[in-house]
Formats: sequence, C-alpha cells, structure tokens
Amino acid sequence: MGQYYLIVNKTKKEYLYPHVFDDGLKACEILWNGNTLKGLGVLLLKSDSGGGGDLSSQNDDNNKIVGRWVDDEIVIIGDYDSSGLYAEADENYTDISLHVIALLEAEGILTAPELGSWAEEIRSHHKAPYLPDLKKTPDQKKPTKKIKNKKEPLYNFAIEPEV
Repeated sequence: MGQYYLIVNKTKKEYLYPHVFDDGLKACEILWNGNTLKGLGVLLLKSDSGGGGDLSSQNDDNNKIVGRWVDDEIVIIGDYDSSGLYAEADENYTDISLHVIALLEAEGILTAPELGSWAEEIRSHHKAPYLPDLKKTPDQKKPTKKIKNKKEPLYNFAIEPEV
C-alpha cells in the first residue's frame, strides 16, 4: 500500500486531495505528475500588482482562490505520521480541491486531456463543499447546508446556488 499524503492548510482547516487532480496519493506520485502542486501554487500566489504572465483571475477582486493560502501554515502530511493530522484533516477539514480544479481549468492550466478518465471518475463521486465564501461548483445541485450572510464568490466563473 504505502503512505498516502494530503496537502493540508492547518490555519484554514482546508486540504487538497491529490486524486481529484489525477495524481496518486503517495509522495512520489504527487511530485511526478504535479497537478496537485499546480493547485498549491495557485493557492500560494501573492502579488499586490499585476504584470505580464499573471493569471487572468489573479487581479480579480471576486477571486478568492488565488493566494487563498498565503501566510498560512501548510503541510504535506502522510497518513503514517504520528501527529494524527492526516486523519484529523480527512475527517474534519474542508476539501477545496474541486474549487481549485475549476480555477485551473478556467485559466487553461489544466485541460481535459491532462485529466484522465480515472480523475473524472474520482471527481464524479467527490463533491465540493459549499462554503460561505464560495459559489457552488457546477457539479453541485444544492448547498449541503443553508448559509447565512453569503459572502463574495470564490471565483467569478461558477454558477450561482439554487434557491
């Protein structure tokens, strides 16, 4: 079997699940393919002014994905680690993988050929959470819970929640 990894933001209690990015869960599989690391890179981008080569959504005030994890405590944690963080994150933290994938696809960083049928199968069973600061991703039919005081959308290309 081997050790499996998640990319965990301890500060925001969020994580990335590599299978959604068509990566394996083992360290070498995450590093070889690199789609999960592309997502991590987008979450860590920081700049207070635009320039050539920036993402089109990078300077969009409605975008809450780009730079979302800047200055947070982030760990790539294995399930064999004695801290118990892997299990804690898997059970109690929020998986934002589908939201990050949506941004990567909209930016053209990941395209359909890069995401294999295996990832599509995983993603079809892997539902994005509805968070207060996120709009629904296209795969969701209804929010998982009613949200009061809905904030700005995480990105500007997602569909609105059904009422």
